[in-house]
Amino acid sequence: MENERRVEALDGWKTLIASAGDPNDWTATSTSTDCYWHIVAPPDRQIEFYLTSTPYVCMEMCPWQSLEINTGQFHLFGMIVCCPSLIGVIMTSQGNLVTIRGATRYNQVAFGVMYRLVPLASTSSTPPSTVTYAASTTTSAATGTTTVQTTTISGSPLNTTTVPSTTVGATTSQTTTTIG
Repeated sequence: MENERRVEALDGWKTLIASAGDPNDWTATSTSTDCYWHIVAPPDRQIEFYLTSTPYVCMEMCPWQSLEINTGQFHLFGMIVCCPSLIGVIMTSQGNLVTIRGATRYNQVAFGVMYRLVPLASTSSTPPSTVTYAASTTTSAATGTTTVQTTTISGSPLNTTTVPSTTVGATTSQTTTTIG
């Protein structure tokens, strides 16, 4: 996982899987742990992107874990996300920079985003045909197990399928969930 990184968009889709916070800390705090990521493009290009995974805790007003995504008006707050409703929604930056702030007051905030370069004022939205990656990991202090959730995207990013999780250190199985 990559924390506080500046990544450059290219013509082909690239994946950023990132997290902030401590996956083994189950104590709530009044101040957040924040990490920042910047996706940059040359001055004459824009960035097309979509979320492939969002924070684990989906609650009204995102009090525990959230992403703030800003696509160009940096003097204002960006959109705050903590629920999967934006997974697969293709967005385009206003200029050549997208900023993402991951904030957590509990455990760990983790997310995935696919991104690429597009010409200025592009309406293109052709996603990669298939992408597979580790979307999240969860460690249980009580049982000492680590769960890795793998997500495969086929065709349009709106057709996201979450496949059964792999649990390290235990033999429990999990069900398959389809989103989209």
